[in-house]
Amino acid sequence: MSTDWTWWSTNPADLAVFTVPAEYELMRGVGEELPRTVLERAGFAYAQLLDLELAYDGPLYHWNPNGQKIRQPHQVVETEKHGNCLDLSVAYAGLCQQLGLRPLIALLDLPDGPHAIVVLPDVWLDQDEATLVWGRVPAADGLARPTADHVRENLAGRWHPVELTALTPLPFGSRLGFEEACAKGREVLHRSNGTTMVDVGFVLHVTNRPVREVDRSLVERPAPRASFGDEVRLRYAGRLAAQPARWDVEGLEEIAFDGGTQDHALTAPALLRALRAKAVYQAIGGTPGLQHARWFFYEATDRVVDTQSTEVLLVEAALTGYDRVPDPLTAFLLRVAAHHGVGLGNPALHTWVMEHGLEKEAPEYLRSCKRHYWALIFLGEETIGADRDGPIRLCAVVEPKPVGLLEAADGDGSYIDHALVKTECRSPEELPAKLHELIRDLQKKLENAPMVIDLVAPLRFLTEGYEHQSLVPLPSGFREPLSRRCKPRLRWVRHVLDPGVRQMQHDRAAAMAESAWEHAPPLLSPDEAGSWDAVSAWLAHEANAKRPCVLAVEDETVRTEALGWLLAAGCGYIVWHRPGGVVQITRRHWDELKGHQRRQLLPEKLLNGGNGANPPSVIWNDPTGRPGFDLPLARLQNPPEESDGDLETVSR
Repeated sequence: MSTDWTWWSTNPADLAVFTVPAEYELMRGVGEELPRTVLERAGFAYAQLLDLELAYDGPLYHWNPNGQKIRQPHQVVETEKHGNCLDLSVAYAGLCQQLGLRPLIALLDLPDGPHAIVVLPDVWLDQDEATLVWGRVPAADGLARPTADHVRENLAGRWHPVELTALTPLPFGSRLGFEEACAKGREVLHRSNGTTMVDVGFVLHVTNRPVREVDRSLVERPAPRASFGDEVRLRYAGRLAAQPARWDVEGLEEIAFDGGTQDHALTAPALLRALRAKAVYQAIGGTPGLQHARWFFYEATDRVVDTQSTEVLLVEAALTGYDRVPDPLTAFLLRVAAHHGVGLGNPALHTWVMEHGLEKEAPEYLRSCKRHYWALIFLGEETIGADRDGPIRLCAVVEPKPVGLLEAADGDGSYIDHALVKTECRSPEELPAKLHELIRDLQKKLENAPMVIDLVAPLRFLTEGYEHQSLVPLPSGFREPLSRRCKPRLRWVRHVLDPGVRQMQHDRAAAMAESAWEHAPPLLSPDEAGSWDAVSAWLAHEANAKRPCVLAVEDETVRTEALGWLLAAGCGYIVWHRPGGVVQITRRHWDELKGHQRRQLLPEKLLNGGNGANPPSVIWNDPTGRPGFDLPLARLQNPPEESDGDLETVSR
């Protein structure tokens, strides 16, 4: 095996695969309490490398000017202990991921040649919000090219650049501390004539690129010792009658079956089992992102837990017990494995299943996870005036794309060409029956696999309650409400298909702080619902501009036109109560959830019998998709022709 890795500058995102976070587990410090803020933890990572007294060395020779050899982790931190700007940036990015940070490797075009640094956004690795990482910088597939204005804006508080050659004495005459390295990083980032940034965590955990294989024959090292991080220790230490000497397998085994309180008898064995499951979790691909991980936990346990740590999810799944088959912890692991495309051929997962006696149940459960689909069912296009009298075209775009059922799109490449099933109806009165027919055909094509549904509707159909009607056929021939079987949500068709309207929603979301979902949703009053100008001014008010979700109750004053104005102004999350709807029930469900849970789980509570006999329309234009699924923009990027009229008049 070659001791050098080659990176091609024509594929900047490939830099992520060289970071190999697992190689830096020993540098994390077993049992050591880590700093609690992003910047402090970034400084801790820098100090770990600074203690190694690394030296600077130029790039290794490569025969192609577009190729550059990158030193492996052990070469940088153990054997050779030197590197260039790219080697050191890749090593620091790997260590930062091991510490739960979300590094961006920045490739700079400086007057004196190309250069690399690391930029750390003020977010954690398992936070999925792209705006928290990039702000207003357009990003795709983990890559972004910020302008000078973007750089100035994000350096004001979101980004912490780090110059890694400051770990060596050559460029600046001596090794620099972390604060000085950040100052040098800001300086070169401002001087760059063009910058490409690679979101390492996104590339590894969302696009699922495997890290490069390390040649371990070149260096002997002890195997990393699996242990729990700070949040687990802080959360569960008080439940134990005796504290482990170390929060690893050996330490937990020593106390797991000691006598003591009932809390200890339940918690200690669960901690030990969860720590063993952590090794399986890492072997099947690790975190799919905190948003997806929380959702898989919810599906496996029917519980909601307030945490920013996937380790806590493993412990809580272990604490849920054995009241179902497979047990909740195994079900959680299987759902994560299905997300990563991993089967029972994985040695760690296979061993876990056999040890738990689930060799018969696990394969079927895993197959059911893999056959999970998300259907975006379009109920026609946005029309005004006489255009509303024409036929209504219904179709379903399914994610992930079912293998073998749908060939490449023909025609103009619009979303209709990517639909798995299609039909038409002549009038709104026929729509429920036609929707039932379309869902029945969809179930047949997907072989009755589990699916969730978003009804993507024009304004006039958003308040009709189709998501609550008896539309889904059951094998017995009876029907049940769509909400109980397929967990439906509503989306406005222009938020899905119209790039300009999507951008308006993105801009509104980008202006909000991370804590926006902590604020109670405001209620649109009749005084503010009378015109486009009034609704726009109400949304732009300082208090409301910080709240992503709004509530409204339809009456003779607050009409459907007001809903159209809210949507057109970029408001993507609306709970629209019909006349007589009880807003207090919605607020109660809101209060039952934590801030980071609301975007994901509030629709589930409201749509599954949680709002009485007169449920609201839950219009949830989440641009990231649905829990477990990403919005398939590649198949929705060519919208149909837009209707005449401005956004303000679309509802008239």
